[in-house]
Amino acid sequence: MKAAVMKKFERNSVNTKAWLGVVAMVLLIVGTLYQVNQGQSYFLVNWVQQLPYGDKLGHLGIFGALMFVLNLAMNGKTWVIGQSQQNGVRINLALLLIGAFAVIEEFSQLFIVSRNFDLLDLLCDALGLGLGYGVSKRVLEN
Repeated sequence: MKAAVMKKFERNSVNTKAWLGVVAMVLLIVGTLYQVNQGQSYFLVNWVQQLPYGDKLGHLGIFGALMFVLNLAMNGKTWVIGQSQQNGVRINLALLLIGAFAVIEEFSQLFIVSRNFDLLDLLCDALGLGLGYGVSKRVLEN
């Protein structure tokens, strides 16, 4: 009984830390988007842009990290589409939410003068999502 209580405590502790990570990542992303949408930049954007393929690595890293922490925070929760739980298609909710955000954010750049739409950015977002999902799934399984 005591072991079960400790395991639940450990899972909740990880969940709380993961939600703090989600909040930190969202604040970083929102702050960065605000700055670049205004045509401004700050030290982090400047530093990343100096790296070879820095913009693409930034997309991969940010979306990968957000996927990792959100999937941990949500304990890998899935949404079932279909007739029943057994026969339906399971979609990871964190993947769905962040994927939708990535697509909306990238396509919104078509309407922002200081931004450029880049399909390669969207591909890097998707690669980051895949990596973050894979690592978080492995962590949740252990």
